[in-house]
Amino acid sequence: MKKVLIVLTTLFLIFLLIASVGGVVYMYLKLKDCDEQVESYQAIIESNVSVVADCQADIKDDEENSEDEDTDEDEVCSCYHSSDDDEFFVTRPCENEVLTSSFPITGRGRVFEALFTVRIKNGAGAVLFEENYMTEGGYKDELDAFSDTVSWTPPAASGSGTIEFLTESPKDGSEIVLVSFPVRF
Repeated sequence: MKKVLIVLTTLFLIFLLIASVGGVVYMYLKLKDCDEQVESYQAIIESNVSVVADCQADIKDDEENSEDEDTDEDEVCSCYHSSDDDEFFVTRPCENEVLTSSFPITGRGRVFEALFTVRIKNGAGAVLFEENYMTEGGYKDELDAFSDTVSWTPPAASGSGTIEFLTESPKDGSEIVLVSFPVRF
């Protein structure tokens, strides 16, 4: 009877030892995964800080260049727009900017297959322009820069509308509006 009790106790202790080692290995793997997520989030934050710094420099340049100009408060533009998930930033054009027949688009984004669409709508919501553009890198883990020029034919009469930056869902192909803000033409 004593031998059976010793064997059962030994087996139980071996089981506890194996379970403890398994738990330690499991926790190590979980912590390693957390470290990788932290590094990914740090890269996103660093990229976002870079975008904000670029925008602040642009605003400072605009302020220095327009010190002598009388500017109506309604004409001052806010040159930084981001998606709700902070995965896409537009630094040009500015909100309420007058879109000429050729204007720059700049920013950073993480979009499916590095592809996004620029769409311009009039005040009634009719599409006036729509064309695809690409970010420079197309890497999943980075906010890639984009810088391009939109060439389009603005309406003959001045007015206002919206500019939208969109992408396609990799899941089902549906349209995702990343950023939308008012513009003039």
